[in-house]
Amino acid sequence: MAWDDLLWSTLQIDGNEKLPASFRFTGAFTCDTPALDHMDFVRTSSPEALASQMLSFARNCHGKPALWKDYDLNDVIAAEPRHEPYRYHQTCVLDRICAGGRQAAQMICSDVLAGALDCRITLSAIDKQMPLDATGRRPSLNFFELAKIWLSRN
Repeated sequence: MAWDDLLWSTLQIDGNEKLPASFRFTGAFTCDTPALDHMDFVRTSSPEALASQMLSFARNCHGKPALWKDYDLNDVIAAEPRHEPYRYHQTCVLDRICAGGRQAAQMICSDVLAGALDCRITLSAIDKQMPLDATGRRPSLNFFELAKIWLSRN
């Protein structure tokens, strides 16, 4: 949840933190996170049977504290079967900031902006503190530009 709040602060989006917890997974302006565990569900026509499988999976995950205790985002990304690390650069920036690694977060942002990291996905927004241009608008900035601004202000 800390990542969501930090993401919304970086993008200068007000009000999302007041929405229901379910919004944090399905809402707009969330960043990708790799799955910690997975289960192949048996296709069934019964919603009750599918719900039962989902509850069983949730109980199983709840019974695995090691999934959460020793969580290291870099290790989880490296072990992901799809191996699409470009999906997680925004998440890595947020993770580094939350862990106190501001310099590492700055470095990721700089590497993305310089084209040194493959980044096919980024959110964008405006910097509400930036002065308006001659047309009365503010330019759209990508997440990594906004993260560098956020780091300089906080």
